[in-house]
Amino acid sequence: MDILDILWNVFQDQSIGDLTAAQRKILERDGTFIRQLQEENRELRLHLSLLIRILIERGIFSAADFSTLLQETKTRLLEAKAKVAPPQGGSAATTRKKISRPAKPELPVVKRL
Repeated sequence: MDILDILWNVFQDQSIGDLTAAQRKILERDGTFIRQLQEENRELRLHLSLLIRILIERGIFSAADFSTLLQETKTRLLEAKAKVAPPQGGSAATTRKKISRPAKPELPVVKRL
């Protein structure tokens, strides 16, 4: 083994160490980012549930109206996902289709207070 082999091994070890440290740093950053998104998601869900309760209490729409609207939205999302899903044995990259947005649900008529 000559000096070039030794230098090569040292530089390879150093490169692997640098890559491992960079990978660790990325994983830590991504983990923090995911936790932040999860916390923001929880907060948004709380705000949404509060808003819905206020709208129902004020009589802007009923709980039944909201339930119907929610079920229709879920159904449309499932239908849209089924249209976009790749066929058996294919991948999404090879079977790209234009994604059509589901129609906007009709909102109940707003009562004036």
